[in-house]
Amino acid sequence: LWADVGVSALTVAFAAACAGLVLGRMEQARAAHAQNQTMQLLQALVDNTSDAVFAKDANGRYLLFNGAAARVADMHPEQVLGHTDQSLFPALYASIRERDLSVMQLKQPQTFEETLDTPTGMRTFLTTKGPLHGPQGVFGLFGVARDITGTVQTRAQLERSELRFRLAASGGDVWDWDIAAGKAVSQSSFWQRLGFEAPADDEAIEWLTMVLHSDDRDLWQRALRAHF
Repeated sequence: LWADVGVSALTVAFAAACAGLVLGRMEQARAAHAQNQTMQLLQALVDNTSDAVFAKDANGRYLLFNGAAARVADMHPEQVLGHTDQSLFPALYASIRERDLSVMQLKQPQTFEETLDTPTGMRTFLTTKGPLHGPQGVFGLFGVARDITGTVQTRAQLERSELRFRLAASGGDVWDWDIAAGKAVSQSSFWQRLGFEAPADDEAIEWLTMVLHSDDRDLWQRALRAHF
């Protein structure tokens, strides 16, 4: 009888242990599945966002470089991962590294505008960088950069329009000079006061140079050379 009771108790204990082990394994599997789903979701967000997303270790080596960032840099992510800005973007390295160190030392996110020379021309980005924390402290940083070039250009156009309005309201003459194109848009009233008809936009600067007094012309040309 005692033997039967002992065997029965042992069987029950063994079954309970097996059940606990199975339940534990099932819970681990559920946790792993949930973690895997989270990682897949995070990867999908990083891969499909139009913002450039990247991460670096404490030494500046890239750990993550998404497709949007690769398009801005005109490089494949494989060309970037494991490398630093010193080898990838040597002209910008000093300023980038200074900002990265500041983020990691202060242990706080920072948001700023930066203008970069990209394969598609000069682009302005609104960039947020923040520290990456681990069990031993800060081990790197992450970054998210959004292209705001269009917004910046619109803002500059509004500022120029406001300046033109103030000048016109004060009775001043307003000029728009596109130096790259060699064209200047001026008010006809300016030329009328000088006794001339308003020239074509691509001839305005040449005409202005001719009508200036020789002393003023030299000063004006020196000022232009000093400015540009």
